[in-house]
This record gives sequence, C-alpha cells and structure tokens, in this order.
Amino acid sequence: MSTTSTTWPSDVSPPLTTDNDHNHSGLVVVITALAAIVQIIIVFCEVHYGWGTPIDDIESTRKEQMLKIVYAADIFSIVVLGLSKMTSCMFYEGLFSQVQRRIPYVILRVMIVWTIISVLLLGIRCSSKPWSDISAAECSGLVWLAPAAEE
Repeated sequence: MSTTSTTWPSDVSPPLTTDNDHNHSGLVVVITALAAIVQIIIVFCEVHYGWGTPIDDIESTRKEQMLKIVYAADIFSIVVLGLSKMTSCMFYEGLFSQVQRRIPYVILRVMIVWTIISVLLLGIRCSSKPWSDISAAECSGLVWLAPAAEE
C-alpha cells in the first residue's frame, strides 16, 4: 500500500484540513463556518428589528419583520440540527470498517430525509403569513403538530 505525500513550497503552508474519501473534516469545517455566519446574521437582524426590547415599544411594521426573522431562525435551527447529525454520520464513517460503513450511510440518508421533513412541517402554517401563526388559536388546523396551550 503506497501513500502519496504532497510537498509544499517553503512559503506555502499545508491546508488545515482536507476532504477526501477517508477524511471529511474539511466539509465539516465549511458547514460549521457557514452555519455560524448565517446564525450571526440572523441574530443581528432580530436585534435590528426589536428583539430584546419591550413589545409595546416596537412599531407594527417592525414587529412583522421581527416575526419573519424569528420564523426564519426557527427553520434554520432545524437545518443546523440536521446538518450536525449528518456531520456526525461522516465522523462515524471513518471509525467503521469497510463492511460496517453501510450503517453510517443509511443513518446519513435517514438524517437527510428527517431534516427535509422537519423543515417542511415547521414551514407549514395555516395562512399566507406563516410567521404570525405561532399559537393554536391562530392556527387550530395544525393542533396535531404542537401540544395544546394551557388555559
């Protein structure tokens, strides 16, 4: 079994990580960095539109914008959760032998399907303004998706 090594010129440092058939750490780093950047943007948008201030001090147009951002943040959190599960599957792929690698591949596919279905279910709401459908009273047709509110 031969291994090839890359010699880098003296003024070029080797990459911190790679992405190949046996090592997906580069992909994990890219996914994590992009998710962190998107999360920072979402937080700044939420604060810009009034998140963290008393609701009475926010004008109605800014409230709607804030609710849209929160709706996007909810969906994004499910995407990030799914991506973290997928990258965990990539991690375990390297730990299993060639015969047992089917297990992480199957789980990876299940996590992809779970993420897509979760985003769709979270995105389904009962009006043309889904960011405002946040209680059972406003969206009684989807009671089966969330626990009933205490009275």
